[in-house]
Amino acid sequence: MIVNQLSKKEASRRALMQSPQIVAAVVRTMQNTSDLDTARCPTSILHNLSHHREGLLSIFKSGGIPALGRML
Repeated sequence: MIVNQLSKKEASRRALMQSPQIVAAVVRTMQNTSDLDTARCPTSILHNLSHHREGLLSIFKSGGIPALGRML
């Protein structure tokens, strides 16, 4: 929840994008939950990060693209 709030602010979003460990943890959380509400939060974080080229690259490198595809 806290990371989701941080991802809504520009400066915090940049810091999150530059931390591959955090992006990978967000992707893992999204993949390892069966609860829809729990999956919604990491999905929102990845959505916020995807508004920037650097964020898209971080999501790609962390395996987030296939994970998001499986969410569909």
